Amino acid sequence: MRHPIPTICLLFIVGALNVQQGPAQNTPFEQVLQTDALQPPDITGYCSSLAGTGEGSSALAMACAFALSQPKKLPDIICERVTRRSWQTRSEVDLDNVDHSDVIAAHVTYRDGQEYEDNLRVNGEPSDAAARWSSGAWSNGEFASSLNTIFVPSSRAEFRFHKPEKLHSMLAVVFEFHVSASDNKLYGLRSGDKLWFPEFSGKLWLDKTDFRLLRLERGTSYMASKPITRVKSTTDYSLVPLGDGTNMVLPTHADVLVCGAYAVKSCDRNIVTFSHWQKFRATTNIILNPN
Repeated sequence: MRHPIPTICLLFIVGALNVQQGPAQNTPFEQVLQTDALQPPDITGYCSSLAGTGEGSSALAMACAFALSQPKKLPDIICERVTRRSWQTRSEVDLDNVDHSDVIAAHVTYRDGQEYEDNLRVNGEPSDAAARWSSGAWSNGEFASSLNTIFVPSSRAEFRFHKPEKLHSMLAVVFEFHVSASDNKLYGLRSGDKLWFPEFSGKLWLDKTDFRLLRLERGTSYMASKPITRVKSTTDYSLVPLGDGTNMVLPTHADVLVCGAYAVKSCDRNIVTFSHWQKFRATTNIILNPN
């Protein structure tokens, strides 16, 4: 009997993050979301209240405002995303681990609050959207919305100031956060027909000088009774120049780890790089009286 192969999908739909085990499915997460998971009407006031008055409160309030306003303020931009995947299966005979790996590349456009892909390649060869996710670990959606699942009011996230530390030679203000399973309505784990919303926690690194986001780390606790037993992701951000004299805080690297019930000693891994960021523009030519 062939055991399930642990795979992962990160998919943002209306701010929801879905971690999936098995081939891609098109489940409408809008049906899962609750109305109280929507953005607060007054982002500044909400973030100020969330941050409180303790140590680092100004930095946390700014990170909150950045996370909740980013989907609306983000201009139409495009980048090249390259995902290096590695995963393991087990043979039907001796159940020994068999290593697999590939490289998936795509042009990703974030336009009008939605993410679009084109020019898909698997190991350098053109591919369609369905074939690339037929096996192994797969992820998308790290593009713009991951912070929403932490800062939206419905998550009732608990934050704790952590001692400053250096990251990439920069001094960072660090916060730990935690979201309980009962309050989690956006970060979903799915395996086959099973869907659940786990407890998760992590850390935020903010530049001590201007409070811009440097890193987001998120992970679940160990879930012994679930087909996906543990998920951990780390996303690095940088101030990226866009070629028109402007710059934005955007993701540059992500490392996603997922462990399944049949991969206790090993985990599937996606290493994602984002490059060639630029603002998306369309050129239109209007021809009058062509004849």
